[in-house]
Amino acid sequence: MLPGHRLEIRDEAGQPLPERRVGRVMLQGPSIMSGYFRDEESTQAALDDGWLDTGDLGYLSGGELFVTGRQKDLLIVRGRNIWPQDIEYLVESQPEIRSGDVIAFLVPASPDPQVVVQVQCRLLDPERRERLVRTLVGLISSEFSLSALVELVPPHSLPRTSSGKPSRAEARKRFLAQAQSASGLSVVCG
Repeated sequence: MLPGHRLEIRDEAGQPLPERRVGRVMLQGPSIMSGYFRDEESTQAALDDGWLDTGDLGYLSGGELFVTGRQKDLLIVRGRNIWPQDIEYLVESQPEIRSGDVIAFLVPASPDPQVVVQVQCRLLDPERRERLVRTLVGLISSEFSLSALVELVPPHSLPRTSSGKPSRAEARKRFLAQAQSASGLSVVCG
């Protein structure tokens, strides 16, 4: 840890957690930002009495920090926490799918949120594409006990961050915009 800095893992109520309990990673110290430039709303969401909520989830063990993922990426379905990376890894294990060609995210739906899995697909034959979708839906259902909408998309169409990581937030945004324009209805995001 840097001199003059503190690290805590906190629960949803903001209370510090003991070692080996996953919670929000919070930092405090002289090099922590004072806020976002001209963005008071984001500043208030990220800072709490001098503590920065990093947006990461993690736990401490033996004084070391283990980051388990990003809070905003976590899929919460009927009270279960599912990491999108776990679904993506399962789908990428199929011979037709390349590593990095899958993105999983959650969209609002009634009564339950819908897990969407977008797969960059190079298969052209409609029957093989349909068989692949059925296989992936079955795998996801078997492994995670949930139904997912599997959508095959063209190569190089999944959004990425500037560092090349999958941008689940942007994929979700595009999916909802496409669904809204296709239905002509407004979609409410939670």
